[in-house]
Amino acid sequence: GEEELPALAEGETEMQTVESKGQTYRLGDYVYIEPKSQDVTQCHIGRITRISEGPAEGTEEKSIKVRVALYMRPAEAKPSRRRRLLAAEVFRTASSEVVSPSKLSGHCLVMHIPQFIRSRPKNVEERDVYVCESQYSHSGEIFVKIKRWGAPTPTGVELEDRQMAFVPTRLPPSEPLESALEQVTTSLFSCMAFPLPKTLQTVVDEKSEGTVTFEQYVVEGGTVIKQGDCLFFMSPTIGAEKQILRIDRIWKNVDEETVSVTGTIFVAP
Repeated sequence: GEEELPALAEGETEMQTVESKGQTYRLGDYVYIEPKSQDVTQCHIGRITRISEGPAEGTEEKSIKVRVALYMRPAEAKPSRRRRLLAAEVFRTASSEVVSPSKLSGHCLVMHIPQFIRSRPKNVEERDVYVCESQYSHSGEIFVKIKRWGAPTPTGVELEDRQMAFVPTRLPPSEPLESALEQVTTSLFSCMAFPLPKTLQTVVDEKSEGTVTFEQYVVEGGTVIKQGDCLFFMSPTIGAEKQILRIDRIWKNVDEETVSVTGTIFVAP
């Protein structure tokens, strides 16, 4: 999800709203942020997670700071050119930025795809509505489908149910498979061993207070377990009889090494 908020600095107090350029911004609003460099033509997108006032660095005067969780456009996250993007798609990240109110350039709205399919905003221009399906991890440079959204609808945004479920448009890939293969030197295949080795990787689904949830986990010995997998386990109550468990959650406490699995047990008649 979004980053966990750090503690307030000494002398720093939280605020609920801030005004800039004739507009009022509230905690939880999705906003446009002025580009950080001149070669970027589009505003960045973020959600306000904190508005605070405190001593300005190096002076005794107070200043207002706005902390935003960043949502990246495809041009910023650079997904595979073969990926079929949604129209107006952005990616949630765990990154944030602290800016002055003067850097805010207007309101927008980011909706999780299930909400976007069912509902539409009544009082937000269509050009300012973005859809989000995946989380982008900077460290692993991977995209993971979001299962739990968590962010509430901003104050003042009115949603209404669609008369019919809306099917979002997926854009054609910017690099079709045929053109990608044309760029590959096939002579390299002659020295390859098949099947190609596959790197096993533990994938974090979500981090919350005190716990880490995994989408998939690599067990010692190289076995991979994933949410939704069914596996046998030895019942602690029915002798040596095996039972079937469908994995609903793979998790561990932050301060412990032991990984636990919870799920639904299936029993024989």
